[in-house]
Amino acid sequence: MTRDSLHLTVDDLDALLDGHLDLIKLRHIEMCDECREFARAEQQLAAKLAALPLFSPEAGFTERVMVALRPVQEAVPIWTRARRRVFASRRSLAIAASLTVAVLGSMGASVAWSLTHQDTMTAAGQWLTSQGGQALWVTIRGVAANLIEQPWYNTFKSLLGSPERIAVVTGSLTLAYLTGVLTLRRLLMAPTTGLVRANA
Repeated sequence: MTRDSLHLTVDDLDALLDGHLDLIKLRHIEMCDECREFARAEQQLAAKLAALPLFSPEAGFTERVMVALRPVQEAVPIWTRARRRVFASRRSLAIAASLTVAVLGSMGASVAWSLTHQDTMTAAGQWLTSQGGQALWVTIRGVAANLIEQPWYNTFKSLLGSPERIAVVTGSLTLAYLTGVLTLRRLLMAPTTGLVRANA
């Protein structure tokens, strides 16, 4: 709703709440229902705000806020963080010591067993090598058998039956590859001047 020059403005409301509004505006409030309701609502709101209790922070409030604003995890090296966790309590130190003893003990036992059982390790290595070789040979034979059973194998074998046919097949494949490369290159480097003129 538009107001004329006599209706209350924001500055007039501030002056009214402070008790410094001029007489002309005060008379206007007495005569204008709209401004009177407006002024009464603002005065009620100001009274409610004034009745609210003032916020007084407790001791140490600033320090707690600053601690909360710090990064969650500072840029500390991983070994420093690990050392802090290990030495944080007696329980964590005991767990870390137990794990260290278990790991070092198992490694030492493994080294000692390996040094005292060279023949067993050699036999195990030979067995693994022979089994791996047999598995590889069986796999190669299976793949070869599957290729031989394919319906196109005889045709392919007949094409490669003599050196002349091998040369012809190799040359044909090479020529087809080069033709495809040259065609793709010409397509990629085709001039676009005709398209520019058409768009113009």
